[in-house]
Amino acid sequence: MSQIVILTDSTAYLPTTYCEEHQVHVAPLSVIFDGDAYREGFDISVAEFYERIQTGSLPTTSQPNIGDLVASFEQLPEGTDIIGITLSSGISGTYQALHTINMMVEHVNV
Repeated sequence: MSQIVILTDSTAYLPTTYCEEHQVHVAPLSVIFDGDAYREGFDISVAEFYERIQTGSLPTTSQPNIGDLVASFEQLPEGTDIIGITLSSGISGTYQALHTINMMVEHVNV
């Protein structure tokens, strides 16, 4: 029987303890303030995010880094099935990134 992995992006805002307990993998979106990119939930906290907004700095976002995701998925066992729960493909590139990864990492199924 193949292993099943649940993947979501950081916009799900699931508590770290929940993700650890249920083995949910989180792909962080990049939040970009003044040209500096931060991985949401990893390099910048929610509190820091809102502090920056209150000072008048508005961010842009970017999909998760495909290279980081590929490196993570290559460590999964052969035949792993990945269920991706992401934002709509109409407002985020995460869905498309998962399809790209599916073509790059042959031993997993996204």
